[in-house]
Amino acid sequence: MLLLEHPTDDSIEIAVSFMREVGAFLTENSPKGTTFVFERFRAVLNEGAISQRVQYMIEVLMQVRKDKFKDNPIMPEGLDLVDEDEQITHQIELEDDLQVQEGLNVFKFDPDYLENEEKYKSIKSEILGEESDEESGSEEESSDEDEDEVAEAKEGIEDRTETNLVNLRRIIYLTIMNALNYEEAVHKLLKVQIDEGQEVCTNSTCYQS
Repeated sequence: MLLLEHPTDDSIEIAVSFMREVGAFLTENSPKGTTFVFERFRAVLNEGAISQRVQYMIEVLMQVRKDKFKDNPIMPEGLDLVDEDEQITHQIELEDDLQVQEGLNVFKFDPDYLENEEKYKSIKSEILGEESDEESGSEEESSDEDEDEVAEAKEGIEDRTETNLVNLRRIIYLTIMNALNYEEAVHKLLKVQIDEGQEVCTNSTCYQS
């Protein structure tokens, strides 16, 4: 509501983006508040003090609300890792006096770092489960094996159409013909990449075919 109090294009755009992300949660936990916010959006739209682009964004948001925020769920599937009973959440208000702990912004050396890391890993495995780490490790190993197989397959491919050789001859011929003198031709030919095993003929008829 702070963004909608004195509406501008920027404040409305931020408010629309915010409501798209949290609209489903607010609709479920604070339906009256959500209705009040959308009534304010409708009033801003009727006032017509913002640009047409931002007005269209509000109209799209109204349609998203009618569709019950189907593309913006409260909890995406990939982030639903912790059971609801084990979740620790903190609810704060924008106008509350926060207890700021400035000491957290200062680096402090931890002499028991390795021991504390092991404690953290054990707590993490209890909450998220050890299977997640094992599955991610197996997926990485399988992806590496697939990449190695693809690389080996590419190395085993042999070009028998001589397409690369024909292109190389064309490049050499054009380089020689476009050079002003032999020094420029040699200088440019030294930059041509010739793969190992490719034979280059010195007869000019090879390049004029």
